[in-house]
Amino acid sequence: MKKLKTKRSSVKKLATFLLAFVMLSVLIFVPVSASAVQSEFDEIKPCYEITCSSGGKHNMCANGMAQPLYSGCGDFNQGSVLLSTGFIYQCKYCNLMCVSQREPSNTNGLGYYAMLSHYDYHPGAWFYSPIYACGASLYYESERVTSSQNSYWQGFNWTNRP
Repeated sequence: MKKLKTKRSSVKKLATFLLAFVMLSVLIFVPVSASAVQSEFDEIKPCYEITCSSGGKHNMCANGMAQPLYSGCGDFNQGSVLLSTGFIYQCKYCNLMCVSQREPSNTNGLGYYAMLSHYDYHPGAWFYSPIYACGASLYYESERVTSSQNSYWQGFNWTNRP
């Protein structure tokens, strides 16, 4: 009977030692492999921001001239003139409209511009009427947006055809 108890205690000691060894090994080696996986993900860089609600780039089509671009919201609330004349480009997927002082292909950039999201898309309609910013801000861009390294502008395709 004594031999059986001695054998059981030896098996318990061996099992305890093996369990402790396995736990110690896990604690030592798991953080190293987790940091190796983390470094692989750190190297992945986005090509451009997904800016359009369609899930990709904005497809901005030339859609006329704004004459003028007002700060207000309509005929009875025109506000001040932001641009006396502006080029209109509009996304054919989400209707985002860019009214700018210069064309996107201009080497001096868009100049002053506003991004508007409250106009419906009418391909080929060629607006030649007042456009209302309705509270949108006027920004300035001096870089050529069609070849920009800025991830925001890389989320846009500019074309002269609807």
